[in-house]
Amino acid sequence: MIEAAVMGAVMGAVSPAIVVPRMVQLMDSGYGTAKSIPQMIMAGASCDDIFVVVLFTTFTGMAQGGNVRAADFIDIPISIVSGIALGAFTGYVLSEKFGKLWIAEEVILFVLVGEAVDIRYTAEAGAMAVLMIFAALIFRAAGVCICMIKTRLNFKEWLFCVIAYLPKATVQAAIGSVPLAMGLPCGQIVLSVAVIAILITAPLGALGMDLTYRRLLVREKKFIN
Repeated sequence: MIEAAVMGAVMGAVSPAIVVPRMVQLMDSGYGTAKSIPQMIMAGASCDDIFVVVLFTTFTGMAQGGNVRAADFIDIPISIVSGIALGAFTGYVLSEKFGKLWIAEEVILFVLVGEAVDIRYTAEAGAMAVLMIFAALIFRAAGVCICMIKTRLNFKEWLFCVIAYLPKATVQAAIGSVPLAMGLPCGQIVLSVAVIAILITAPLGALGMDLTYRRLLVREKKFIN
């Protein structure tokens, strides 16, 4: 049960490296900005990743025989607020510098993940891993739709938000190998599924956003020449 929770935590995060640049581009070109859709997606993705990291830390601690405290979940809103503050300050200080640094660091991150993957376990995961990934995407899509019930968004904008929350890459690459490094029995399969999820959902989400935003989002008149 705990091992499944660890897997779920790894699979739950959205990739900021794929989502954030595209939302910034939409904000600069005026698509969806009348209803603050790019801003909403960026904020939601950031909160999503914070929740995932907190839950991942909690579940891996339980898998190692630790106990869960109520304080671990109380830390979630504190982590969100402090993360926003620290991120805003760091982004302001490092703007235009951090982007260049991330290009090199991203390559190193994915190379190290690839080195840790045992292709035999990945092959054994096979079709079941793919089915699990798509099942997780269906639940994610349902969750996104539930969160937008009280919003002013129409069906096309709902659909774009669902697509925007599909890609998984950087967070899975960063924490996918942690259970294996901790010596957990589920470590190898968690890493293998994380890699498969990256290969499937990263291009699916990226191409999905790139190919649909003009059709699904309304552009503000002031951005139209």
